[in-house]
Amino acid sequence: MAKQGSGVAFDSAAVEKINGGLHLTLMGRPMRTPKGNPFVVPNDALGEAVAQEWRSLEGSKVRYDLLPLSRLCFSAIDLVPGAREETMGQLLGYLDTDLVFFRVAEPDSLREMQDAHLTPICEWISQTCGCAVVLTDSLHPVVQEAELAETLKEKVQALSAFQLAAVDLTTRLSGSLCIAAAVLHEAISADEAWQASRVDEEWQIKRWGRDLDAERRVDAQKKDFLSATEVLHLLRL
Repeated sequence: MAKQGSGVAFDSAAVEKINGGLHLTLMGRPMRTPKGNPFVVPNDALGEAVAQEWRSLEGSKVRYDLLPLSRLCFSAIDLVPGAREETMGQLLGYLDTDLVFFRVAEPDSLREMQDAHLTPICEWISQTCGCAVVLTDSLHPVVQEAELAETLKEKVQALSAFQLAAVDLTTRLSGSLCIAAAVLHEAISADEAWQASRVDEEWQIKRWGRDLDAERRVDAQKKDFLSATEVLHLLRL
């Protein structure tokens, strides 16, 4: 694959069908991932989006910070196959502390924001899993109904490598497997999901003001979050 800072022209990036697979190519040559695996994607929609990402690079230097879709694909190809069980276990481990289950007792203004953004997700989870969702205002982990955990486990187990990579990143950046699941199944939009994950922080900002350094970090996280949700969308096309 092209290395950071290498002198390569990228305007020829394309997705081509080679030996039955959809390969990303540069100047007609199949690209490879950082671990040397063929850069093969599941469908044309994702392939074209990734190819456009490379074509959008200015000049002839690779900027992987400008290639979030590609980075997520690399994870799906290079990392997920050898760590699938571990990744699924980590995702399901979010359930005891998933942020959508937690509310504050006070102040009322924060509780209202939490209810407005998180309750629709909890209602979707309840309908999907066929059981009530347990909410708490405690800082301790909350145990949900067995049906909820089992249903989400089945959904996680059914994910493809690319879906799992995207759900994993979405979950880690939002702090919520439930938010990631809701995006995966189009119960909420990507923007609604990001807003739901940021309720407490936005309330603090309204009260105390913005921190420019923190905002830059959050902007980078949001970019990766939205890229992961874009991959989930493209995989459905």
